[in-house]
Amino acid sequence: MNGVHPNVIITDQCPSINLAIRDVMPNMTHRYCIWHIMSKVTEKFKHVANFDRCSVVFKGIVYDSLTIENFETRWAEFLLKYHLENNVWLIVYLHETFWAGMISTQRSEGMHAYFDEFVHSRSTLKLFMEQYDMAMCNKIKKEFIADFQSKNKVVKCVSTFCWEKQFQQVYTYSIFKLVQEQINRLMYCQVIPSEEVSNETGVDVIKVFERSIVNNYFWKEYTYTVCWREIGKHISCNCRKFEFSGILCCHIMVVLAQKNIQTVNERWLSSYDGRIQEISKS
Repeated sequence: MNGVHPNVIITDQCPSINLAIRDVMPNMTHRYCIWHIMSKVTEKFKHVANFDRCSVVFKGIVYDSLTIENFETRWAEFLLKYHLENNVWLIVYLHETFWAGMISTQRSEGMHAYFDEFVHSRSTLKLFMEQYDMAMCNKIKKEFIADFQSKNKVVKCVSTFCWEKQFQQVYTYSIFKLVQEQINRLMYCQVIPSEEVSNETGVDVIKVFERSIVNNYFWKEYTYTVCWREIGKHISCNCRKFEFSGILCCHIMVVLAQKNIQTVNERWLSSYDGRIQEISKS
């Protein structure tokens, strides 16, 4: 790492790791893996009378609160409703920090699952070394295939927007597919009238209503706030998807379409790649 600390890190709740990070990299943003946190929900809420409903509400607050104010209001109501006021809770806000879309130690857990295909608890040391070489060769092969697809396989655009063509030309195969997921969500979004006025001069506040189906049966509805600055062509959304994952959200895209914006500023094209490079260099 050439003596340069990473900006962020995701780990499980191991005390020794926490101490090591605090001593060696004190200025780094450290967060716990959301999968490990959610796996303890059953244990933490087992004494709650309406456990099933409590768990659903808890997850909804964690995943669906867009702003700090919205979270704190819902959190206070949650603690009061389920009589959890006497418990100690650590509240941390990390959605405005760039995490490349990661909220868990998915790469680490994925690596464990990956090697499970080649070795098991009863594997001998000799067999482990042989299978390890096979596993690494297989992994390198998959990475070569992914690189080949990114350089030689062109993903067709799913819309006629000129800015989608921009994303197609600069993003890798897998990242461009994530962008297209947002473009496909445009059908669920619509700009609605709003009388809200920004305190900043030159900022246009636009409300975007999204109604999408979740798990094929549950309709999720929410109104997002998109701020458009004509000077400098800067745009932001309170869902913070771009700040968190480096990809423009469908709410910003629907505003681009409404305002007939043909091309986007380079900051929206280079941000994901640039931030990934910063992490890689560190």
